Amino acid sequence: MGRSRILLCCVLAACASPAFAQAPAPAVPGAVPGAVAGALNDPFFGACTRSTQWQFERISATHLRLTGQVQVECPQMGFFADVIDMYTDPELRLVASGNVVFTNPEGRIAAESVEFNVARGTGTFHMASGIMSLGTKGNPAEFANQDPEVYFYGQTIDKLDQRRYKLTRGGFTTCVQPTPRWEVTSNSVVLTLDEYAVARNTVLRVKGVPLMYLPVLYYPIKSDERATGFLLPTYGASTLRGQTVSNAFFWAMGDSQDATLFHDWFTNVGQGAGAEYRYVASQESYGTFRFYRLNQRQAEFRQSGRIARLPAQSSFQVNGTGNQMLGTSLRLHERIDYTTSIITQQLYQQSLYQASNATRTIEGGLAGLWGPLTASALFQRTETFTAADTSQLYGSTPRLAAAIAPTRLFGAPIYASVNNDFSYLPFRQITNGRVTGDRSLARFDMAPSVRAALSRLTFLTMNTSASYRTTYYSRSADRSGRVTTDPLTRRYLLVRTDVVGPVLSKIWDTPDSAYSERKKHLVEPTFAVEYVPAIDNASRVLTLIDTTDVILGDTMRVTYGVNNRLLYRARALDGSAGSTIQFLTVGVQQTYYATRRSSLNDTQYVSTSFRNRAVDLSDVALTAKVSPSAALESTTRLEYDVNGDGLHLLTTGGTTQFAAGSTTVNYSRQRRNPRVKPESSLTWSTALKLLQGRATGAYSLTWDIGRAGILNQNIGFAYLAQCCGLQAEFQKFKFPQSRSDFPIPSDRRFNVSFVLAGIGTFSNFLGAFGGLMGS
Repeated sequence: MGRSRILLCCVLAACASPAFAQAPAPAVPGAVPGAVAGALNDPFFGACTRSTQWQFERISATHLRLTGQVQVECPQMGFFADVIDMYTDPELRLVASGNVVFTNPEGRIAAESVEFNVARGTGTFHMASGIMSLGTKGNPAEFANQDPEVYFYGQTIDKLDQRRYKLTRGGFTTCVQPTPRWEVTSNSVVLTLDEYAVARNTVLRVKGVPLMYLPVLYYPIKSDERATGFLLPTYGASTLRGQTVSNAFFWAMGDSQDATLFHDWFTNVGQGAGAEYRYVASQESYGTFRFYRLNQRQAEFRQSGRIARLPAQSSFQVNGTGNQMLGTSLRLHERIDYTTSIITQQLYQQSLYQASNATRTIEGGLAGLWGPLTASALFQRTETFTAADTSQLYGSTPRLAAAIAPTRLFGAPIYASVNNDFSYLPFRQITNGRVTGDRSLARFDMAPSVRAALSRLTFLTMNTSASYRTTYYSRSADRSGRVTTDPLTRRYLLVRTDVVGPVLSKIWDTPDSAYSERKKHLVEPTFAVEYVPAIDNASRVLTLIDTTDVILGDTMRVTYGVNNRLLYRARALDGSAGSTIQFLTVGVQQTYYATRRSSLNDTQYVSTSFRNRAVDLSDVALTAKVSPSAALESTTRLEYDVNGDGLHLLTTGGTTQFAAGSTTVNYSRQRRNPRVKPESSLTWSTALKLLQGRATGAYSLTWDIGRAGILNQNIGFAYLAQCCGLQAEFQKFKFPQSRSDFPIPSDRRFNVSFVLAGIGTFSNFLGAFGGLMGS
């Protein structure tokens, strides 16, 4: 039954009290109206308790009055008033006045007077105020670990029908101070239970000072917390963009898809608008796509004491990723990261990654698996900018590939496989929109191979493989290296043998260790021989991004080394077996070139590109990886030339994760020969989360130690302030002027957005208010 019946029964309970029986009543013709008399038999009536100090009198045949501290306690509800008037003509109507208080488990409302139309189920509280608990909808951590409660008031609070309510000239807050730390006021709020609320002339005040004004606010209050409506705006300030106001509209299109429309207004440079679409069809089928268009007008800014200008232009940006399963064997994937202006992207992006990204990519592919056969089709177009007007275009447009996985032959330890690939490989240099160099070509590649496992010993592994590769190129190079349209077919045989072992191992228990049960040490000698016969036309192959095309021929090399691995078995926790962790790996490797020209094309070593002459011994490469836990990992590589050049390369870096965030540091030092100065660089990135995640920060640094100094340095900071359920997120970014070839000016940015009690106090308040007013 509705609250109209409850309130009526409370009044009737008073009518049947002993005080009423003894009270003198004016002589009024007619009996108690039938609607009132019938309600006396309601089963709810017996559950109410009545005050014994009420006085009852009949004002007229259609007007009854209760006076004298009217008080009724009913299940889940209480009602108090000095006077209650009941009218039965033309409809049953109640009017309570004088210290009116209405209570239930959700909260209480006090008012000067209340009018309630029992027949229509509508009512009005005049000059009302109240308090209600958010219960489980409120997070105590957002309320200083106190009970989350909402204080509200209104000139009138109306129940329009069973699902709609209206608050006029009122407001609400969750602060108890005489001058609330924050408060939201509105001329009117009309809410429809479990659907939406529409507020007009809404103002957010902080310590009594107006901070944000919204002429109209449409706010969803669905119980699933996912509904169509306007999102709260974001305010920002930027050295370049000026003041910023961002608004967005969220469209819940269904349970598995939604869209967001957004608009940004910049006082200095114009405005932008865009949309984002997301869908999740299944665990393996999902995607997110975003489009944004910026209409930038000419703007001036001060940089290093000088006045500079941003030109007027219109640009757009498209980002998206997606995966889609087609049946059980096919998978479609797509990725797009494209902008018409790299400069604009780096100026306006809030993401540190996007703000430093100088590449635009369009990619889409289809892949399938049928037993040992895999097939794929890929379109990929990537353009990397080295300056504002200079770029390198490469990719596969398209690439069609098919492969048969290694298959055992004749029951013997012999395995055969085939790889086929057709692709068109664009490779162009572009300056000011004009192609200045083009080495693009079409390529067809086929490579059958066979592998034989020659050892079955557990401590010794030996595999020998042979492959015969045939490649057709639509273009080639002449003797001087210039591009020609003459096609080329290259064929060659590759034979390789790999040996690992004999492996030496030692295992010992660690009863006194706090983290391990036992440890294991492995010593693995490695040995590999690779031979490629002479290739007549190897020098005519055009060199692109794909290094597998660079095969010299008439080469033989022997690679040898040893790896040391240390592992430990973690102690069991809660009865479950501990995992095995490889916490230290150290490897040493070197290659002997039986044919010296092999040293000019050995991709195992970074320092190969430093060498301008053939040698018979490669650098000695030392690699070490330390990973004592999931929170710490470090890798170091050193390449030392034994032919007189000394240390060619040193790279080291590590990542550590801790309670407050993570840090990654990488250092690189390389010297091509003793006659040149070493090149050193340092990159550092840090992400922090403090104050239970309310404060976050990010910092990134790229430092050319030897030459140009700091190339790039980005700082970002965000703080989520919580006060009585109000959350204000402050974001600050600093993008210094780039030292690279991009004319990117420095920029300082500040954003602030407000969220009510974890993006829900407003919704929770309106929903709880509806529950307080009507069942």
